[in-house]
Amino acid sequence: MRPHTHRITIYDLSREILANIFIHIARLDPKWTVLRPGKSEGPFVLSAVCAEWRAVATATPELWAHFEFDFALLEQKKISTPLKLELAQTWLRNANGRPLKLDLDYHTPYNAEERGIDLSVNALKEVLEEFAARISVLKLKCGSNGVLGFFGQVPTGYPLLQELVIQPSADFDVFTVAPNVPLPVFPRVTRLSVSRHYGRDNLLSSGPAFVKLFQRFELPALQKLSLGLSRDFKPSVVHEPLMQICRAYASCLTGLSLAFECPTTIIDALAEKTLCLPRSLASLWISVKLDACEEKRAGTSVALKSIEAIANVYGRSRDLDVFVLLKTFDDAKRYPIIGDCATFARKQGLNIGTDKHALKVPYLGGHHMAFELGFSSESRRGG
Repeated sequence: MRPHTHRITIYDLSREILANIFIHIARLDPKWTVLRPGKSEGPFVLSAVCAEWRAVATATPELWAHFEFDFALLEQKKISTPLKLELAQTWLRNANGRPLKLDLDYHTPYNAEERGIDLSVNALKEVLEEFAARISVLKLKCGSNGVLGFFGQVPTGYPLLQELVIQPSADFDVFTVAPNVPLPVFPRVTRLSVSRHYGRDNLLSSGPAFVKLFQRFELPALQKLSLGLSRDFKPSVVHEPLMQICRAYASCLTGLSLAFECPTTIIDALAEKTLCLPRSLASLWISVKLDACEEKRAGTSVALKSIEAIANVYGRSRDLDVFVLLKTFDDAKRYPIIGDCATFARKQGLNIGTDKHALKVPYLGGHHMAFELGFSSESRRGG
């Protein structure tokens, strides 16, 4: 007679083992951190299975410490703003004091009414005010002119914040606060990325607006700065503010990403060293636009001239890693100048990406790229 064997089921697992399994699942699921009301994704799925799983999930703060949510998703019109706020607060409170990584979005509908905008913004504001003291990474994407007015006025400040990615609206007046309000200080922020919100023109469209962020916010520990894409770029008014920023962070900035389409005035200033880079800089990212039609009109390659200017100063530099992104939507087979630019850059010791999808490529030449999304990883020197 065969001895009786007990088959172990999931109900026999200890809470500790269950928690470890849940954490492993969370790391494998790319949508784990995304809150989607009505779809029961992320840790809310576990909480809905049974009382035992709910107890384990709510007692495992690692499951709740990363959170992504769009407070104005079009498909969520039937989800009330108070419910969105309640779900967000429940999620983050279950993190139980852990440092938080938040990706908060307010994707303003183009035809939205102001009243509807204000309701959703209030929910986003309440989340920031309640959890600001615990946020270590914050990505804040807001397309409404009035959304970020409260960002720098949270009473607790952001004592743990180390990485900040903001995609503000076109109107930088939202950063203006009353004279008697102390300047917000971000004592531990080492990485800052500022870029446009989706396809809307903003950020680098005016020099005063561009530099206002750095006048209003104190970032004493800033090491890596990424200035992102913008369609409406006026180099004549951005050149001087960019020099001001470089001077202000001359002793601490180790990485600078000029991910907007650098005009020749900026590149010439870099080449002539009238735009003095911080002496502490170890990595420089430069975006150069190649437009086949403009190249034909000019008679000579504007892009190649820009790369030559960069190479004259930074080619084969032992002190600085230089990365060039050649932005083009043209086929390299049809326009040989694209290949010529790439070949020349590599011969001069520059790291270069020439693919029209290069923004989506995480590694180019063995190095982490810092363009649209900011400095998410350290570059590896000598790679």
